[in-house]
Amino acid sequence: MWAPRVACLTGEGVSSLGAGEVWHYFEKEIDYPITMINANDADRMEWRKYDVLIMPDGNYRNLFAKDGALKSWIQQGGRLVTIEGAVNELAAADWGLKIKKEDENDKDKDKEKPDYTSLKKYAESEHDYLKESNPGSIFKVEMDNTHPLAYGYPNFYYTLKGGTDVYEFLKGGWNVGIIKKDTQVSGFTGIKAREKLIDGTLIGQMDMGKGSVVFLADDPLFRSFWQNGKLLFSNAVFLVGQGGGFHL
Repeated sequence: MWAPRVACLTGEGVSSLGAGEVWHYFEKEIDYPITMINANDADRMEWRKYDVLIMPDGNYRNLFAKDGALKSWIQQGGRLVTIEGAVNELAAADWGLKIKKEDENDKDKDKEKPDYTSLKKYAESEHDYLKESNPGSIFKVEMDNTHPLAYGYPNFYYTLKGGTDVYEFLKGGWNVGIIKKDTQVSGFTGIKAREKLIDGTLIGQMDMGKGSVVFLADDPLFRSFWQNGKLLFSNAVFLVGQGGGFHL
């Protein structure tokens, strides 16, 4: 059986909680070796020594260069797993994933009329903030369980969502987990935030040369207690693209 050599980025710009969750999962829960690499040293890492690279929530924009070492490594057979904010970095780099934005059509109608929307009362500030807020809610995600990333799940998955990021449906990849309208199960989500959490992809996979990129918009290992996400994360690391990788 293929045993991938796994690395995870950590250090400056990377969420210490996110990196800690990944480390805890490998070291304490499944007793599987993992190498923690400082993100600032990633450009100098020996890429061929690893089959899977995990990017927890963090800032990695410098690594997503179009002709950089990371992309070359993926194209040669590496697998990149991005989580939360790392997915935003991936989308900003224009690697085939795009963040879903509000429809701009007809936004500028009636320009002649005065705009009073910026006139707000201080007493309503907390109320206005809550409309846009999603401090943490559970949503039911529709899953394509014919894809290895969703192996072992029914045709749905419960995700713990702590923001409003949703991505456009992939045209050149696999939309493994999608969110539709009115799928909130529990928790508080402001009305405006809830309007953004529809008709998009939260879990997906894109082929890139001989390798692939997996993105998980929400943290499947949140505080090491979100049991529903551990199989998803395991599939991303061990099952997607099984049998690939580098062999020295």
